[in-house]
Amino acid sequence: MNTILRPWVAAVLFGAALLTLQAAAVRCQEPVASDPAAQPETFRERTIYIPYEKLRKVFEARGRGVFLPYEEFQELWKAAREKRTPPGEEQPPVGAVISEVGSDGTVVGDVMQFTSRLKIELLRKGWHKVPLRLGDAAITRATLDGKPARIISDPRQGYLLLVERGEKAAEPIELELEFAKAIARSPGRNQVSVQVPQAPVSRWRITIPEPGVKVDIQPLLAASEVPESDKERSDEEAESDGTAGKTVVLAFVGAAPTVTIAWTPKTEGATGLTALATVQSQQQVWINEGVMRTQCRLVYTISRARLASLAIAVPADQKVINVFDANVRQWSVAKEDGRQRIDVQLFEPAEGSQSVTVELEQFNDPAKTKTLAAPVVEALDVGRQQGLVVVQVSPALRAETSARAGLLQVDAAELPPALASGKWDFAYRYSMVPFELKLAIEKVEPRITVDSLVVVDLAPDRLTQSVWAVYDIQRAGVFRLEWDVPEGYEIREARGVSVAGSAAARVDDYQLTDKKTRLVVNLASKAMGRTGLLFRLEKSLQCPELLTPPERPARLDVVVPRVAGDHIAEDRGRLMVRAPESLRVNPASPKGLRAVSFDEALKGMEGTDSASSGQMRHAFAFAFAREPVEL
Repeated sequence: MNTILRPWVAAVLFGAALLTLQAAAVRCQEPVASDPAAQPETFRERTIYIPYEKLRKVFEARGRGVFLPYEEFQELWKAAREKRTPPGEEQPPVGAVISEVGSDGTVVGDVMQFTSRLKIELLRKGWHKVPLRLGDAAITRATLDGKPARIISDPRQGYLLLVERGEKAAEPIELELEFAKAIARSPGRNQVSVQVPQAPVSRWRITIPEPGVKVDIQPLLAASEVPESDKERSDEEAESDGTAGKTVVLAFVGAAPTVTIAWTPKTEGATGLTALATVQSQQQVWINEGVMRTQCRLVYTISRARLASLAIAVPADQKVINVFDANVRQWSVAKEDGRQRIDVQLFEPAEGSQSVTVELEQFNDPAKTKTLAAPVVEALDVGRQQGLVVVQVSPALRAETSARAGLLQVDAAELPPALASGKWDFAYRYSMVPFELKLAIEKVEPRITVDSLVVVDLAPDRLTQSVWAVYDIQRAGVFRLEWDVPEGYEIREARGVSVAGSAAARVDDYQLTDKKTRLVVNLASKAMGRTGLLFRLEKSLQCPELLTPPERPARLDVVVPRVAGDHIAEDRGRLMVRAPESLRVNPASPKGLRAVSFDEALKGMEGTDSASSGQMRHAFAFAFAREPVEL
């Protein structure tokens, strides 16, 4: 049976709900109305019924509430309603923002002095802390609308502006700061890095009391130098605005937490002196049959002054194909002291570094040229040149080092990434020029083995020979295939076939030479590895004994086609003779032939059409090697 609790118990429950500013849900045996806190427009009290016998279990459970008198609950209830923000009067997410910063920096002795003007908007009434940062700088003066500003320091945030806004919205206020930061000096470079107030628009004007100084500001969105050149401004104009004899740079850096200003001091001792340069070189040489091509990349490191032109020397027997870089305006070649001098003019004088790539080419007669020398590409008028030389030789050539001086051989794993991807046969490092590298070049000759099947079809009126040949070409490829064929035959066809797992030769054309006994098959592409070829020969027979029953047998000489040409290391084959049922064929005086079964003759020649047909039957089969064959 439910029991109605006293009013102070209900007050306790509502007090706990208001303190946590969340809707309170209480378990009960009967349905409970929705929480009043979920209805912002209506506030009324509700009576909640709870089983009396379960008071200890409910109020002593985990997450139990706070109990207070009903009078105190009424005070909290009233205070919560009074502090509730009326709709449409929400407060801004931040109290104040820095909308714009303009800063001037000037080098004075060993420090850089800054003057910054900050526009600040106060969005809420009351006191605000505006972060100025500048934790690594020394503030020398701070004024707010012409009056001393309240500046406080925080170990984590740096300096903060303490400012109050009244009941009415005020115009943006302007804070003027003067601060200084020591200059970090190193050989050839000065630098100042300072934590600055952050704003979406941040303009900087940096003044260095030296003309012609290169200033670097990071991070940088846009910058320009004032004045851009002495010709654009008169001395009176420069004197009037304070830029005479100074370097002034305007820059926009955006909302950067830290601004770094670096500049290179002008060295008066270098005035009138020439530039000092050292060169790192990467030279690549490709040797193919009849031609050697070279590409050399020279990277200059320049100091003390700027370079407006470059001079490079190359051997006289090399043809200069190209000299290129984005900054190369033009180049010319002239003979000088038994070599060629390349003069390179630049669009803009190079300062710090400059690269240029030289391409060379040299043609030679493969039959006469036995030694090739890698060209020496030398940068003139530099203090030192060192670099790498790598050589790649065509697979059709064999190369050995015949002379070497000033070079240290290196492993391919030690090459820089730009060269490591290539397959180089030789790799060297040199520390000075000139160096010497000569290579003995020899053409790699192919090694060819041929396995053939010759099928002779004898008919009463004609004799046909079909030749299937499987080449195995190693070490170097070939572009022509040759055969010695018997005289008096006509070539019916010559084409590539895929026999016994070989690739079909790509036949371009074929012809008979040397008194019609040498068949030359020209290929459209280089043949390498296992290559298949088929050609057919045919001639008419003028033999009456084969047409009518003779008194004695007819005798025919069969000349077997044999592979010809250079570089044939091994030649083996099989010979099969087929004839119709009307003819009885017997071999007479075979020489260089070994009788084999038909299955053995066809072994390894899968893919041919040499099987017997209805008109032709197998008569006999032989195997032969390189010895002369007579049948």
